[in-house]
Amino acid sequence: MGKVRDVPIGVLVGLGIFAILLALAGWLVVLGPQETGLGRVEEALYRAISVNTLSEIYSRPISVQADNPPPPAYGIVLLMTARWVGVVVFFLTLATVVLRLFSQNLLTWRARTRFSHHIVIIGDREFARRTAEEAVHKGLEVVHFTPGGQELVRDGILTLDSDMGLSEMLRLSAAHRARSVVFALEDNAESASLARQVFDMPGFSAAAERALGPHLFVFVDDDWFEHREELNYAFHKLGDVGDVANDGRPDSVVEIISESRCAARAVLGAHPLFTLQEGGLQHTLLVGFGAMGEALLTEICETQRVDPDRRQHITVIDPDPASWERFERRCPYWRSVFDGEFLPRRLDGLGEDVGPFLDRLRAAPLTAAFVATGERENSTMNAARLKQILDKHADEGRLPERDLCFPIFTCERGGAGGAALPAHRQVEALAGGSVMERLAIIPFGSWREVVSASRVLEEKPDSAAFLIHSVHNALYSDDKPTNWSCVPEVNRYSSRSAANFVPALIHAAGYDLGAWLAESAPEPPSVNHLPRIAPGHVLAEGASELVYLARLEHARWCAERWLRGFRFDTVKDKERKRHPDLVAFEALPDRARTYNIRYIAELSSWLLPQAGGALAGPRKGARRIIMRPSDMGRMAAADLPVRDHDADRVIDTEKDMEDA
Repeated sequence: MGKVRDVPIGVLVGLGIFAILLALAGWLVVLGPQETGLGRVEEALYRAISVNTLSEIYSRPISVQADNPPPPAYGIVLLMTARWVGVVVFFLTLATVVLRLFSQNLLTWRARTRFSHHIVIIGDREFARRTAEEAVHKGLEVVHFTPGGQELVRDGILTLDSDMGLSEMLRLSAAHRARSVVFALEDNAESASLARQVFDMPGFSAAAERALGPHLFVFVDDDWFEHREELNYAFHKLGDVGDVANDGRPDSVVEIISESRCAARAVLGAHPLFTLQEGGLQHTLLVGFGAMGEALLTEICETQRVDPDRRQHITVIDPDPASWERFERRCPYWRSVFDGEFLPRRLDGLGEDVGPFLDRLRAAPLTAAFVATGERENSTMNAARLKQILDKHADEGRLPERDLCFPIFTCERGGAGGAALPAHRQVEALAGGSVMERLAIIPFGSWREVVSASRVLEEKPDSAAFLIHSVHNALYSDDKPTNWSCVPEVNRYSSRSAANFVPALIHAAGYDLGAWLAESAPEPPSVNHLPRIAPGHVLAEGASELVYLARLEHARWCAERWLRGFRFDTVKDKERKRHPDLVAFEALPDRARTYNIRYIAELSSWLLPQAGGALAGPRKGARRIIMRPSDMGRMAAADLPVRDHDADRVIDTEKDMEDA
């Protein structure tokens, strides 16, 4: 960071002692026989100690009595060397004292006048400290406010005391020029309250409007995260028509994040489930259904589906039925999203009452397993136990060995990071071994992954989501352009979910994401650094692909709404969580179907060809998408051309659809 630095105390003490020893040796030689006994030693020691001061003893010529011979030359050399070392120690000590007294002022002045696009962190939670470390690792400037904080350790982080008032903290850290302000206090309510104060602060908003406003992140516990929507309308600005806020640009917003959600997004971003299985049902096993298990389930349903005609299968094993009951109360229409089965037992219990579990695996072989029992039991030990159980059933002929070739992800919160290779590459490498060898264990949940997936260190954390919001505004021409802070968090979350789903759309369209996944390994790929479509290709080459991907996007949108507690109603009401479009794609009003089709067309035509990630080339053996008869009319209703080759792919009956 180019910070003010002083000399370590240990160096000063060492140099001072070295100067005193040189001076002592020199004075003992120079005094010679003039003094004898203890008096000579005391005089030499007194004069030697003064070597680290501006004493006159060293500034005047050394006097020698007439009857004594001149002092040896080497004694004079010792004194001169000691004198220069002592002068250096004196001025270094003086400079260190001055810097210690005024370094805080110098550093805060530098932050106030020179810092830009830096990270401001308020709080002392583990996430705050890890974020500061990762920011320095990436070469970013950091201002970290902690209780009793003082700039003593030169670690690249400007550490200041948080006990100075919010306005003073914002002023000293030049927070209006930061890329992100992170609130991570031990008290969740206090973090949210401070973020709200900053968001509503007129002076801060006015300063931020001169540039892209900082993104305000509030890091909370997982149970608090589930109630984030209660703050929905507290964290957005209501701009009137013609107001300066309605200029259709990004702006400072408040986003609530949690460790489990970020860890789930990280592991599924780095190891997408849809790359593990071509065709067939996507079936995921969740062992443990605490905060991490529920975060994984939500992320799987919102970002991993690649077939609009098939619901994902999810099997949950947890000894506590209350966890599943809480989920059902919060998301009463979860059956509209996925085919789920909850088995209320411990992992060891699969050896006794294993019938329902084996039936699920025979109906749909597992794509992946996630062991997230860390809240109560060791996840790694349970992952090894799961391997033994599956191997045993394969040996006894209850499960086909060919179906037992998938990764087991084990949650190590704050621990080891994920594997460098994507999961599908590891599965391919282990395919020839025994069942125990083929079930690769991949850890996830490290702080580095959590910080990366939280987007707190990215220059524009919501750039992809804002582009998708802009597409929405363009397609709904009667909606007035609004800047990002005027959009309710319900809608911002939906745009972020849509951005996270883009890789699944690309995969469903028949493209290979291998280069994109490898580009960012071992960290999860950034949603703001989407893969590019290879030159000469588009996301959807014709009506068949457009309508298919539109149906898939609508299924994603429905899943996101259902899992947040929305339900169908003929009247749209966001506050009461009601929406008339929570129906099958075929039952949508014409305007909603047209919107989904044109949305995919917009992604295909301009967003993905100019994205900044690695190229995604056509995948060998990708499924050929078949056109439904009714889709021809839907393309025409959306004012999109139907190519000649689309007509050759139309099928006439539902029987033909099943055969396809």
